Amino acid sequence: MISLFIDCSHSSGSILISDKSVELHFSEWQQEKSHAELITLKIEQGLRDLNIESAKLNQVVVNLGPGSFTGIRIACNTAKTLSYSLGIPIFVLNSCEIIASSCSNKDKPLCVGLNAFSNKIYYCIYKYQGQRWKPESLIEVLSILDFEKKEFKGIYFCGDAWN
Repeated sequence: MISLFIDCSHSSGSILISDKSVELHFSEWQQEKSHAELITLKIEQGLRDLNIESAKLNQVVVNLGPGSFTGIRIACNTAKTLSYSLGIPIFVLNSCEIIASSCSNKDKPLCVGLNAFSNKIYYCIYKYQGQRWKPESLIEVLSILDFEKKEFKGIYFCGDAWN
């Protein structure tokens, strides 16, 4: 099963092409405000490097944020275009789920925090259950001052909100 993953939710963008759980191609760009001009080029280049026709894609997975509104729109539009033209399904993940899935400390709850700019934080609490991180709350946005008033005990923190 060939999958295309798309993420344009932050200033950097990326695509990943995989076969089942095996990474075949990864491309990331750091050029701000360039998602619209680079995403199709990166997808075409990845497929060309792998000698895979776009018709061989089985699914598209897109990051729905939270993050850059414009970047998410570009990623969703690209995913919807590919889904429609190739007749394949779209699956969605969110930024917090993606970050939580990369955390290896599973013995305590996890708070994933993302920089929401303007002195605000997106955050979500996760607990490891049944081989994966499951959300214990909805993604919320708080001012940094309000977030600092919350009491968190026995919890790990990860994400770019703490930089």
